[in-house]
Amino acid sequence: MNDNANSWFPVLPFWGWTAYTPVIPKLYWDCVSTEQGVKNLWKSVDKLEHYADYLAENINKSANETLLQRVNALSMPNFDYFSGYNAVFIGDSFTQGQGSSDYSTTKEKRYSSLVCAALGMTQYNYAVGATGFCNPAGSRNSPFTTQIERAGGEMTEEERENTRLVIIMGGIGDSQTSINYTFTQEEEAVYQTCVRARYYYPHAMICLYCMPWKGKLYRPKTNNIYNAIVYGGRRSQVAHVCEGCYTWCWGDSSLYASDGVHPNDSGHARIASYVLCSILENKWEMWEDQQYLLTPYDSNIDFWCYSDNAAIPDALPFVYIKRGMVYLGDFAVRFYESISESTPVFTLPASCRPISNQYGGSFVSSTKSGIVSVTPASGIVRVIPDSSITQTAYIKQLSPWPIYGQDYNA
Repeated sequence: MNDNANSWFPVLPFWGWTAYTPVIPKLYWDCVSTEQGVKNLWKSVDKLEHYADYLAENINKSANETLLQRVNALSMPNFDYFSGYNAVFIGDSFTQGQGSSDYSTTKEKRYSSLVCAALGMTQYNYAVGATGFCNPAGSRNSPFTTQIERAGGEMTEEERENTRLVIIMGGIGDSQTSINYTFTQEEEAVYQTCVRARYYYPHAMICLYCMPWKGKLYRPKTNNIYNAIVYGGRRSQVAHVCEGCYTWCWGDSSLYASDGVHPNDSGHARIASYVLCSILENKWEMWEDQQYLLTPYDSNIDFWCYSDNAAIPDALPFVYIKRGMVYLGDFAVRFYESISESTPVFTLPASCRPISNQYGGSFVSSTKSGIVSVTPASGIVRVIPDSSITQTAYIKQLSPWPIYGQDYNA
């Protein structure tokens, strides 16, 4: 037999739809008999089966190992997993602790210290004010990508090995700057921050908290940066991504320091409580939803909720906030005096006001009777009739808008 006949991988003929003259494979070449050729063929088939089993086993093993790594990275440890170990914090002035009453001394009331105290952990805080994932904050030169490298370089190998928690919180610094970082730049910086955190801290739970801020001046630019942070964190496949952080202290001036920018002791405590809840209870959609009862602008007006042009008895209109969006439901307005010009109906709470004018329609007996406008600065909702209205008008078609159109304590 030819030397190649001992090769275990046969070159089998292929008959397709086109005319083809098969070549006698080397496997059979110069066989002393047909029986010998068949035996050689079955030996090779047997080897193919063993090779297929080997591939399947190793593919499954590789897939299972990859899955196990991801599960371990994203699984929910209990309290004992953290107690006695280290926690690393990356972020901006919120994580640095600005606004807390003891910021210039012990820093025990900032949210990072409260989280570590609750979990029994040693804190390593590398946050730098005014920074972001991309924003170096000028001469401070400390974007989050640099902070994580600094943390990994300054901590000893033993300290890194004993780190069980990495918290990365921020992003608003990339929005509130004259530099227009692109979605791609932001997303890549977030991705790199997360994967480098995994590199330095292989045993740590890595948590990404997306863009908490003071609750003011929502812009399309802000939304673009926020979405990039979420996307980059998820692409990393090593970080728990917590959404809704910018609603945690929204609309509540009692949670902010005198500068109106940073959380005070109560604000830091609020943030710490959400962080602990997300870590210990596996909650990563943490939106602070709210609703406000609306009251008539003056005694010449009355209103109530309605659905499909049918009044809902004793149901007063609410404005409510869900997942960072403001919703103003349909309602009916009764004017006790005829109106023929722009007439205020009610005023929205400050944190529910839009960034630009919003419009809807007013209807009488299913016929358009005017428009409804929402003014950002004052938050006044007005009915502007096409002509005089002397009866009940139905207000609808106001689309939801993002929160934080105006200052939180306007």
